[in-house]
Amino acid sequence: MAQQTINIGNAPNDGTGDQLRTAFDKTNQNFTELYSLVGSGGSNNPVILTPPATSVGQAGDVAGMIAYGDIGDGPHVFICVQDYDGVNEAWIRFPVSPTPPWPF
Repeated sequence: MAQQTINIGNAPNDGTGDQLRTAFDKTNQNFTELYSLVGSGGSNNPVILTPPATSVGQAGDVAGMIAYGDIGDGPHVFICVQDYDGVNEAWIRFPVSPTPPWPF
């Protein structure tokens, strides 16, 4: 889905923007799409994904995703820096040493 933009009109209270119900429907649709992509961490925890199998990633990977894990050479934080295209490296990784500052 493309981003749903709320029409705020030309001037305050001029009646040219989206009605309140329409505006919040667009808001809900935007958040539904975001949560479908990254899920919900629950209990105010961030969403931490499983590390990607390769630096290219996989279909559905989008810029801004974050992953954490040990892929055999110590713990790393992984950040998706571009949407998956099947060719270019989408993920970069940073070592976490000696241990992460948060519990998992």
